[in-house]
Amino acid sequence: GVVYVDSTLANREFGPADLAFLEAVCLQVAVTLENNRLNRAMIEAERLATLGQMTSMILHDLSNPMTVVDAHAQGLLKGGATPAQVRTAAEEIRASSRKAIEMLRSARDYAQGNTQYEMSATNLASLVQGALAQWNRRFQQRQVTLNLELVYRREVELEPLRMERVLTNLVGNALDAMPEGGRLSVSVEEADPESICLLVADTGRGIPAERLATLFQPFVTHGKKHGTGLGLAIVEQIVHDHHGTITVDSAVDFGTTFTVTLPKKQP
Repeated sequence: GVVYVDSTLANREFGPADLAFLEAVCLQVAVTLENNRLNRAMIEAERLATLGQMTSMILHDLSNPMTVVDAHAQGLLKGGATPAQVRTAAEEIRASSRKAIEMLRSARDYAQGNTQYEMSATNLASLVQGALAQWNRRFQQRQVTLNLELVYRREVELEPLRMERVLTNLVGNALDAMPEGGRLSVSVEEADPESICLLVADTGRGIPAERLATLFQPFVTHGKKHGTGLGLAIVEQIVHDHHGTITVDSAVDFGTTFTVTLPKKQP
């Protein structure tokens, strides 16, 4: 830019001291303008980074219901299904499509600053049982045996869709840890008079101790070829939003257990 300087005093010329002062003022103005430009650039970069994280999160969450839709669509295209099998596939496709729509609505609410959960009285055992039914084909394909222990069957306060995301993320990670098959154990039980536990345990390859500290950090995939590194970060956020906790116990070559503890009633 240009700075124009004049004087209202007659017969007075600017001297070296005046020029030095003006140079100092102009330098400070230039620094201020540059800082403002950099601040705007940083704000824009942070906005784009947040948008990118949100996009990755949406894509990550959508992968589960879309995988179910794709699997059933492929089965129907092969033909030979009985009317009962066609109806079952159609029902699961519809349920998964609705989940995808709800996830997109949740992302829209988040972008608009509406992150409030719609808590409701929910039977977590029934939610787990229904959600895992959609994984049966993948369990068979991966040669994974499912062990369900749904001990606590009373209703608790939670947001069903988001809690199902917790389960599907943990189950998906368990399958990835057992590429050659194994046993997946899922249980719902009472932790104490005020809380319940959801446990997801696998007999997979386990997690090295040095990786446990960064397990829930965003964009940390720990060697997964197609992971976004957001799954466990999403899980932890949802659990915390339910005023709960999540812990992990793992041993290399022996498997991993995730324990989600939730209050029966939200504060």
